[in-house]
Amino acid sequence: EIDAPRSKHIAQTHSLRALTHDQLSKICQNAMEFDNSGLINPGFKSTYKLGPANGMSNKDLIRKLRCKPKDVPEMKTKESFRRFFAGIRQDRMEYLLRAANSGGEDCLIEMKVAKRLALIVDLMTT
Repeated sequence: EIDAPRSKHIAQTHSLRALTHDQLSKICQNAMEFDNSGLINPGFKSTYKLGPANGMSNKDLIRKLRCKPKDVPEMKTKESFRRFFAGIRQDRMEYLLRAANSGGEDCLIEMKVAKRLALIVDLMTT
């Protein structure tokens, strides 16, 4: 039930920490272009159910995103993160991630945002 199709590009880049900011930005951009082509997310047709994050307030989600993933059950693993945010709008997710990571260096913020977006690029709606 949880096996949604994933971009080959994302699956091959499981070790995002070793990448530079420019490489990570390019990977995320390529994934977004692939997703926008409709090959991955044609109206959110997936075996994932709509995630609980869709019904939560931005304030609550930002608070959860600011915590360490190991301290938040919904985000403890990559798979639980994907299930929790399945079906969320892309623009909302970007806003949440930027708000949760605000106050840091711009390049670090972009890397964190790109890393998390890459996890759910195939599960977001436009």
